[in-house]
Formats: sequence, structure tokens, C-alpha cells
Amino acid sequence: MTAHRTVLASALTAGVVAATGFGGVDLSPATAPTPGGHIDSGAVLAAPAIRPANASQPLVATASPTPNALYAGAVETAPATGPIEPNRAPDVRTAVDSENDIATTAKRDIPAFILPTSFAAATTPTGSSRIGEASAAAAEPVPFDPQVLFGPGGLLIGDGIEPGANGGLLGGNGAAGAPGQKGGNGGLLFGNGGRGGDGVNGGPGGAGGKAGLIGNGGAGGNGDLGGRGGDGGDAGVIGNGGKGGTGGTNTDSGSSSNYGGAGGRGGNGGVLGGSGGDGGAGGSGLSTDDRQAGGAAGGDGGRGGLFGNGGNGGRGGDGDSATGDGVGGRGGQGGNSTNGNAGRGGGGGAAAGGTSSFGGSGGDGGSATAGGSGGTGGSGGSAQTDDGYSAGGHGGNGGRGAGAGPGGRGGDGGDGGSSSATSGIGRGGNGGDGGSGGIGSPGGSGGSGGTGTGSDSGSRNGADGSDG
Repeated sequence: MTAHRTVLASALTAGVVAATGFGGVDLSPATAPTPGGHIDSGAVLAAPAIRPANASQPLVATASPTPNALYAGAVETAPATGPIEPNRAPDVRTAVDSENDIATTAKRDIPAFILPTSFAAATTPTGSSRIGEASAAAAEPVPFDPQVLFGPGGLLIGDGIEPGANGGLLGGNGAAGAPGQKGGNGGLLFGNGGRGGDGVNGGPGGAGGKAGLIGNGGAGGNGDLGGRGGDGGDAGVIGNGGKGGTGGTNTDSGSSSNYGGAGGRGGNGGVLGGSGGDGGAGGSGLSTDDRQAGGAAGGDGGRGGLFGNGGNGGRGGDGDSATGDGVGGRGGQGGNSTNGNAGRGGGGGAAAGGTSSFGGSGGDGGSATAGGSGGTGGSGGSAQTDDGYSAGGHGGNGGRGAGAGPGGRGGDGGDGGSSSATSGIGRGGNGGDGGSGGIGSPGGSGGSGGTGTGSDSGSRNGADGSDG
């Protein structure tokens, strides 16, 4: 019974110390007893040295070694003989188990417990340095601002506000691009693409942004000083493609020739419904001396959707050189369609030159694949020269029609461009061929040849195109 009391008291004492976080006690092993005769009941054990409490030193509890089980049951602590004083251990007496006739003199170190006399008041934690705690400020809820998700610049639904920014994730219009920058895309579900920014310092225009599932593609930006026009943006499922940007005019490139920038391509219409965008016009080239000047090609028209028309091709740029050669740009191709009318080809650019000139050819008309009329071919560009050779551009061919009845007629061919030479040869351009019609539908008519005039006997008119 005595041994049980000793163990229980030791365990309770260690638990109290550990729970209070008090670390100023050194629980060192006791000095082993020396077997011998009976212990004088008035004997006093020496007190252990007391160390000041140190909160930073962890509590270490160690068991006192026992020579044998018999001795462990023989000794128990007696009540203290005096009051507990700071930095002094209480007097301890020992009891002897006379029943077992054990004569043992024991000197044992008894730890002196210095209990705290005051406790610090509880404080509110100011940070998250302790696990599971957070500051009061961090726990305060942050007010919800709906403009973060909805409205101009909203993450979910809203128009883009910064140059070239996209619309919201779900819906919204893309913003126009900065100079030379692509326009922003529309939102995933709905929204128009933003217009591309115009080029600067001879650079190209930015492309138009793409539309969402429902919406129109953005227009391409215009090129600057011979820069190419930006392409129009594509529509998603339902909507029209964006128009291609115009190529920049080139007045002085500093090189041996001056050519304008090409026009941008028109964007495609929506997959289910929508018309393709028109191609941008090609830029012109101008020269005040003997350098060659040339217009650039127009952009091709965009493709129509399942139900929708194809876009028209852009006109070719003009070429004009005071004492050199002038060359006109080719017209863009018309866009194709599925169930709708195909786009017409762009006209060729005009040319004028001091020594020779060549008009640009017209672009071919687009074709319909399921139902609709073919596109008309573009007309050839005219040409004029003072002293030399001059030739008008050829007309573009008409596109193929599709479907039964008059709705599937083939496109007409474009007319050839005229030419004139004050002193020299002038030849007109040939007309384009007409496109074939659908089942039971007529084909397109061929284009007329252009007139050619000049002082030389080799001047002549262009040939007419054949019917479809």
C-alpha cells in the first residue's frame, strides 16, 4: 500500500508541474541507499541544492533507481517538520518497515518545489505565431465588391477596359487595342471582339479580337506607311466576322521601290450562322521620281457560316510613279459560303508610270458549296503610261453556284482593265470567266475585255471571258 502511495504521489506531482509549464525544478535521481542497520527515527536527510526557476528550461522527470523491490516498499516520505521557505527544502523523515525487519539507512534527495506566487494575465494573440491562433484583424470579413466580378472590367461579366483587354470570362466585349496591338477577345458565352489598333511608324495594324459563342469579330487595324492591315476577328457560333484593316500607303520608303501594305483578311462568320467579313483594301505606292511604285493586294473575304454569306475581297492598291514603273495591286478573293451567297472578288488597283504601267488583276469570286450563288469576279485595274508599255489588269473569274433553282447561279466574270500609252503599246485586260451554276441553275456570264490604245500598232483590246 505504501509503495502505491509513493508512485501515485510522484505521478500527480509530475502532472501538476507539466500542466503549469513550470520548469524550475531539477528532478535528479536519488542517491542509492547503503544497506546496514536500523535508521535512527530522528535522522534528517540532507536537502538538495535549489536552482532558480527558469521558464526556458524544459521539465525533465527522471525515476529514482531502486536496488531491489523490497527496499522500494520499505521507505515512504514523512510529513515536513517545518514550513516551506523559499530556496529551502523541507525536513523529511523516514519510516521503517519493522515487520520485515529491514535495517536500512537512507539519504535521499527530495526536490524542493518553488510554486509561483503570481500569474500573468491572459493576452490576446497579435499574430499567427502559435498554431491555431489568428489575429483579430485577420478574422474580420472582407466586404464583397460586386464590381470585381460584374461591370466594366469584371472578371465574370464585363467589357474590357484596358487597351487590348479581353471581356469577362463568361461575357463581355473585348477592348480596342493600343496602336499596333490586337483587340481583346469577347467573353466565352457572348461578346464582340475589340478592334485592332492602327499601326505606327510604318508598322502593321493589330488584328481584331475574336468573338464569344455569340458575337461579332473585331475589325482589324489599319497599317501605317506601307504596313499591312490587321486581319478581322472570327465569330464564334453565331455572328459576323470582322472586316480586315486597310494596308498603309507608302510615299517614300527610302529604297529602290515604294510598295503599299497589303489589306487584312476578313474574319470568318459563326459556325452555325453569320457572314464573313470583307477584306481590307491594299495600300498604294507612290513615287515622285524614277523608282517603281506599286499598290499592294487587297485582303481576302472571310468564309460564311453554315447559314451566311461570304465576305467580299478587298480592292488592290494603286501604283503611281512619276518617271518609273507603276504597278497596281491584285484584288482580294471573295469568301466562300455554305448556304448563302459567296463574296465577290476585289477589283484590281490602277497603275500609272512614266515608262510602263500594269493594272492589277481582279480577285476571283467565292463559291457556294450547298446552296447559294457564286461570287462575281473583280474587275481588272486600269493602266496608263506616257512613253512605254501599258497593260490593263485581267478580270477575276466568277465563283461556282450551288443548289437547285435560280438561287444557285454561277458568278459573273470580272471585266478586264483598260490601258493607254501616249507613246507606246496599250493592251486591255482580258475578262474573267463566268462560274458554273448549281443543278438547274444557269452559269455566270464571262467578263468583257478591256480596251487598249497606244501609238504603236501592237496595241489591242482584251478578250472577253467565257460564260459559265
